[in-house]
Amino acid sequence: MCGHVNLMRGFGLANTSLAFFSHNLLALRESDLPSAIFLTQEGDIETKGRWDFDRKLFASMTACTPQR
Repeated sequence: MCGHVNLMRGFGLANTSLAFFSHNLLALRESDLPSAIFLTQEGDIETKGRWDFDRKLFASMTACTPQR
């Protein structure tokens, strides 16, 4: 795997939830930064890339469901 995985481009799948934050639709994942995604007029999903909150987030993030 040496040389085939570029951690700067991200890894893993968006497997947690979607969140709309600061005019960005984010696909959250447990193992990496969220991915900003875009929905086209045709209904397709395009990935804009990893979003680090303007270089303020350096570790993975995830979402949780509040307990009642």
